[in-house]
Amino acid sequence: MATYPTRPDLLVLKSQNPTTGKKFSLIFDDLGSQIFIPPSEFMYIGGTWTATRAAQGDVYMAKTAAANTTYLVASLRSLYKTTMQNNAMYNPTQVADRGAKIKSVDIVYSIGTLALTSQAATFNKVAYANNVANAVTAHGGSVTGTLATATQANPYVSTLTLGTQGFDMTSDADIRIEIAVVAQATSVYNFYGMFVNLDQNSL
Repeated sequence: MATYPTRPDLLVLKSQNPTTGKKFSLIFDDLGSQIFIPPSEFMYIGGTWTATRAAQGDVYMAKTAAANTTYLVASLRSLYKTTMQNNAMYNPTQVADRGAKIKSVDIVYSIGTLALTSQAATFNKVAYANNVANAVTAHGGSVTGTLATATQANPYVSTLTLGTQGFDMTSDADIRIEIAVVAQATSVYNFYGMFVNLDQNSL
């Protein structure tokens, strides 16, 4: 019989296949996972943006300095849909997949020359139905953390934590983050991407 090291962070589910009677164990690693969403996977609405290489491996989207409001939008749906493979090998009892639970995000950006007027992020759920107006609702409850507006020599890594953390497998609905950047005439803003902190396949 296989043996496993004792680790307090592992969730072990012991059960029995109702059809074959075979006993099995499922092991869930509930340590936090982290996934990076690169700047190339965001939509840039408003302003002029340029893919820029600062050095080998160091790339970002650079906003052309101008007094305007721009929006950076990314879908988080594929992360919520990340699930265990539901088949006889991995899930003998066909228990419903739970997906991923997003806990927080770390947004990486830099501000130079002149401070921003404001910068804020929102999480929204957009539901679609045939011949029905799109339904947009707030997602994640009360979000803690703020995005900076002041200049500094090196990039920021700002954490936003969702107040309501849970699974969402709703069909025909997308969950998005939208970052609104309000810049002054000479504000220099570079966007490096975003880390998403989550638990996968939690029970």
